[in-house]
Amino acid sequence: MLKKLINFLKKLFGIKSNDVPTKNTNKGASAPEKQYAKKKLLTQTELKFYYAIKKYVPEEYTLLPQINLASIINRVDDHKYQNELYRNIDFAIFNKSWEPIAAIEINDKTHNDKSRIARDHKVKEICESAALPLITFWTDYGVNEEYIQKRISEYVK
Repeated sequence: MLKKLINFLKKLFGIKSNDVPTKNTNKGASAPEKQYAKKKLLTQTELKFYYAIKKYVPEEYTLLPQINLASIINRVDDHKYQNELYRNIDFAIFNKSWEPIAAIEINDKTHNDKSRIARDHKVKEICESAALPLITFWTDYGVNEEYIQKRISEYVK
């Protein structure tokens, strides 16, 4: 009976027999391959923008990377699902009370792909609805500190 249940579950979830780990009794066998590896929080490009943006964020504000919209925006209508909030923005600026002041996106050429355009539009829509300014910097223009300072100074004084 248990074997039938296991076979049913394997079939249901598309698990092949060779996908199921087995107890390795061979002492000389090597360890199984890793499935995961740690990575850096920011890409090199994001890191360059982080340091450039940080220069122009006054001390009384905090700049944080990789912020999930669900962490800083609540859905306030009667809709019970919040899936659209499970998107990350590159950075957010917070005041001393940890209220988000502005969201920041760093866009490279991948943001010209159809799926990214739709995603970016949804993020913009969500931020607008929540009255959270969204600042977008395009990597095509490089890290233009004068422009970064101008854009950041619109929201932090």
